[in-house]
Amino acid sequence: MPIEVTFGQVVGGRNVALQKGGSISGVVTSYDGIPLSNVSVHLGTGAYHDPRGYTLQAAWAGAITDAEGRYTARGLATANWSVSFQPREESPYRAESWSDKETFWSADGIQVVGERRVTGRNAQLTLENLNAPWGSVSRISGADRYSTAVAISKAQFSAGVPVAYVASGRNFPDALAAGPVATMSGGPVLLTEPSRLPSTVRAELVRLRPARIVVLGGTGTVGAEVARELAALTSGEVKRLAGSDRYLTSVAISKSQYVPGVPTVYLASGTGFPDALAGAPAAGVAGGPILLSGRDFLPKAVLDEMKRLRPERVVILGGDGAVSWAVETKLRTHFDRVYRESGADRFTTAVAVSDELLPGIAVAYIANGSSYPDALAAAPSAGLRSGPILLTSRDRLPDSVIAELKRLRPQHVVVLGGTGAVSSAVERQLDGLG
Repeated sequence: MPIEVTFGQVVGGRNVALQKGGSISGVVTSYDGIPLSNVSVHLGTGAYHDPRGYTLQAAWAGAITDAEGRYTARGLATANWSVSFQPREESPYRAESWSDKETFWSADGIQVVGERRVTGRNAQLTLENLNAPWGSVSRISGADRYSTAVAISKAQFSAGVPVAYVASGRNFPDALAAGPVATMSGGPVLLTEPSRLPSTVRAELVRLRPARIVVLGGTGTVGAEVARELAALTSGEVKRLAGSDRYLTSVAISKSQYVPGVPTVYLASGTGFPDALAGAPAAGVAGGPILLSGRDFLPKAVLDEMKRLRPERVVILGGDGAVSWAVETKLRTHFDRVYRESGADRFTTAVAVSDELLPGIAVAYIANGSSYPDALAAAPSAGLRSGPILLTSRDRLPDSVIAELKRLRPQHVVVLGGTGAVSSAVERQLDGLG
């Protein structure tokens, strides 16, 4: 309440005991991962209408992002705070509010209680002009599939990751189901020889300092000697997720991460890789697993896992040649919402999966549709950045992929693997589209 003071009067005894408030912090980047400095972060709470009809905030706070795009707003009272991110006037990026809301008044509230420190309230700002061409086309590759996976990891993950997943670079089924789980866990998928950990992979694990390591598949795909070597590269445990076959391994991976009530379960062929490669980022974004099926049979353990998860919907990846209509019919007897995302071939199936994304995405990944290692390793990065993995032949970008890229208007396109996987001719095609 106001304190009235008359001329010459001294009013004492109006003491205040200040309490330490909470904080909200995060990182602001462009959608292609570049830290944005000098972004103004505005925070407000307790909206009310003043006598003139204006909507105001009862409390305000603010911060400015540093050279690494980091910000911290301190001294916040217990309240539900709205947060907006405002780039400099000359910046090409568009202001937005938490989380991905266009206006401050429609922002999702961030609850601060007492001295609680709320972290990880990150923002990725989009370009103001979504009709502008994408900014660049780049390539991530290495001397072989193992060093390419390492290069992909280096491009996305900093030291101190919570987990790293290690799968066979010689066999694809175990790693197919790992992409969505790695996305949710915030760690990479790295590849290894069955009986030897490549030196490049070892060096990357030393850099990453993972809190734990998860080995995917049985000792026939990743041997016990590799697991013992991995134990020296983490301060935590080395855990193996495996089943008696590829289908049960996908179940074990799903059980390790997901609880009942997931939004979506994706079902893909366990004998072919292209559809699951395209589905892995989508599953990571949707917060659900990829489980594997035979063409004409659905393993009981897989169906049991799907029943445990109680998904809102089931999405089958690929056409009848990958997962038959008979399997789909069986699923419809157990689940109300069963959909299929497929096309005439592996390229158009990947486009069908990508079709759920809105234009103006941060990044799109391009991988060889006849080979699996590069896309396997890229699934966590694509999931974390909400970008698709689109498939191509070595020497020519399919028309369906060209049309999808024009629709998506990504700010960045990343070609996965060397020119033996995706030729320079395809890279030139991509440059021409921009």
